[in-house]
Amino acid sequence: MTTKEILDQQQLFSRDELENMNRKELENLMVKYSIKYHGLQIRKTKPKLIELIEKYQDQIIDLKSKLVIDNSMEQYHRGTVEYRLPTLIINRIIRDLWHDDIYFSLGKHCLRSNYRWLLSIALVSKEFFKLISLLFTRFAHVNTADFQSNNPSQHLMNSVASRFSILKNISHLTLSMSIFVEIINRTTYKSVEIGLIFNRVRTLRLKNYVMFQDDHCKSIIQHMPNLESLTLPTIPIGIDSNKNLFELLKEIPKLTSLDLSFTIFFKLDFSIEMISSSIQKLKLPIVHNFKLSDTHRITTLGLSGLDCQMINSQFKQITKLIFFNEISSEAEKILKVLLCSPDCKVNTLYVHNGKWIDEVLGQNQTITTLDITDDLETTFKASLKSTSIKLFIFLKSIFFPNDSYQQKIGQATGYVHYKSKNRNVHQQKCYAKKIYHASQNANDNKTIEATYPNIKFLYFVPKEV
Repeated sequence: MTTKEILDQQQLFSRDELENMNRKELENLMVKYSIKYHGLQIRKTKPKLIELIEKYQDQIIDLKSKLVIDNSMEQYHRGTVEYRLPTLIINRIIRDLWHDDIYFSLGKHCLRSNYRWLLSIALVSKEFFKLISLLFTRFAHVNTADFQSNNPSQHLMNSVASRFSILKNISHLTLSMSIFVEIINRTTYKSVEIGLIFNRVRTLRLKNYVMFQDDHCKSIIQHMPNLESLTLPTIPIGIDSNKNLFELLKEIPKLTSLDLSFTIFFKLDFSIEMISSSIQKLKLPIVHNFKLSDTHRITTLGLSGLDCQMINSQFKQITKLIFFNEISSEAEKILKVLLCSPDCKVNTLYVHNGKWIDEVLGQNQTITTLDITDDLETTFKASLKSTSIKLFIFLKSIFFPNDSYQQKIGQATGYVHYKSKNRNVHQQKCYAKKIYHASQNANDNKTIEATYPNIKFLYFVPKEV
């Protein structure tokens, strides 16, 4: 969707239409436009409401006037451009090659080389420009050094508002707190301009240490009506500047995922009642005496530790269980009983490797996805203990070339490598999906793999004992 199309969705009213509205209708329109006015409670007169609405509409008209109405970037069915293949097939090829977790940075030296050619396709024709802009839904900017500008927030705003920019559908946004605060606090930015960046965001991750205040949460409520997932940065929660944070988070209407794992609860006794009952995915820092309740339907739970007081009947509804740190031997016993229970519904388990994992996998029949924070060989051998695992995640050093697993040397796994994410500056998390059950007969394995000529099967050379 182009900038002009986004602006065209804003309904504008004439002076006569506003005059015919009653005060309640005008107030609802103020809410729809997210218009702020500090004196509103004192002078909530009808003429004042109309004046504010007209001023906002003038801002929209002014911004639209800066764009070319007859935008040549959208007129891609002109000229004599011809392709060797039908455009529908070309589009399908590009979509299949497009990585689900591609990130785009305005600093070109940070752009992953794997996707440079995909970006260059946007320059082939206006039709492909439209396609690439639709696919570019993820944007990450954390380090201000990535920008060749002294004003990164203005650089970002200019890039999004430009009709030549492919950033038109940002749904997954990762920002440093400093950039986020600069955008929402800068008085020169109009509400509609901020909306070009934030209106379509469904997943927001805030990074780096800048104090997250109640006012920042209010800005999220105002500018991100479609937000479903929120990750807060490394901050203390419970101090004066964000003492109402949990109450404000309940006002985000579509929020179903909340990641607090990087935060620190400062003199705060956290309980499940502090968060909205709409939350289904919850990740927490170190907490004590935490219990789930009947009023919440949490299915994904991430914890930094586990103790006996946390386990209750509500744990049976968890389908994805994540532990960020190594757990104690006592916690291992508790978790073993939980995962081996016939009522267990956990199908995704992220946990640090341990001997107890083998026992759990030998009995549990529900786990289909496994991450034990280890390398390919160790994770693969652990997966063999279970008959239900179809996908596992392993760690790989980024210093090895990407084709190190394509040489088909050593032991076949029957798994294919289909996605990677950077875990830190030294490691990647690699996702492996099971295609077939590998046997000891290498010829049989190669025969099966020959029927899948275009995918990367994983092999490993066993470690010397």
